[in-house]
Amino acid sequence: MKRQLKTVVAFAAAAAMTMASVVTASAGVAAEGQNYNLSTESGNAPLIFSKSPLIPINEYDKQLISSLSVEGYEWKSAYVYYNGFAVYDCGWEFDVEHAKDDSWAGTGVYVEADGLYHTHNFTISYNGTDYTQCKFLRGYLLSGNNTYEYYDSVYVLVPKGYDGKIWYSIGDEGADQAIFYLNGDTSASSQETSAWKQDGKGWWVERPDGSYLVNEWYQSPASGLWYYMGADGYMLTNTTTPDGYQVNADGVWVQ
Repeated sequence: MKRQLKTVVAFAAAAAMTMASVVTASAGVAAEGQNYNLSTESGNAPLIFSKSPLIPINEYDKQLISSLSVEGYEWKSAYVYYNGFAVYDCGWEFDVEHAKDDSWAGTGVYVEADGLYHTHNFTISYNGTDYTQCKFLRGYLLSGNNTYEYYDSVYVLVPKGYDGKIWYSIGDEGADQAIFYLNGDTSASSQETSAWKQDGKGWWVERPDGSYLVNEWYQSPASGLWYYMGADGYMLTNTTTPDGYQVNADGVWVQ
């Protein structure tokens, strides 16, 4: 289930983004702790995504996540660091794989401390059980640090041991979208260590553990080009992908 949200301060008046729960051709996966150069209509915005804070987090963040903690649940976190307002006209979005579409409640937007916060309650239906006390919190804050001028703090409260995919994204519909995974087995690092393989039928992308990509996009870390792996794992060529994009004879997405 996908939840799309937009700020009213930092990311103003964004048009609706159309991302799926898997990486699409219009989105890139950001690796932990590495620079991601987000292309926007207002210019380039270098971002850094991390699951742990790179600078001391706001004291209000600490109080908030402590007060909202629930026994049997755990927090998944992400931090996005940047300088200036190069992300004008961008929206933000997050997705939890097993969340119920109709479970959102208690939605709020409020200003606290030195930032803007959004809060959302939701339910995860997982392994036959409904977990009704899940929460999503997002803060847009001044960092108070010379290295990064601003940062997003993202916290998602989920059942302990939950292994479903959770991602947070920042993007510009007219240019680029950056996805960062807080949880789940899809990550930039797993794709970067994958390798092309070929046989008489065609090409596929194999992970280090011997598994391969199926029904998903793959971005070559060397060239930056996008390819689509079909239902049988083989790269599609000269066709339209299931999500409506064209790939040429070399399998490359035709932008």
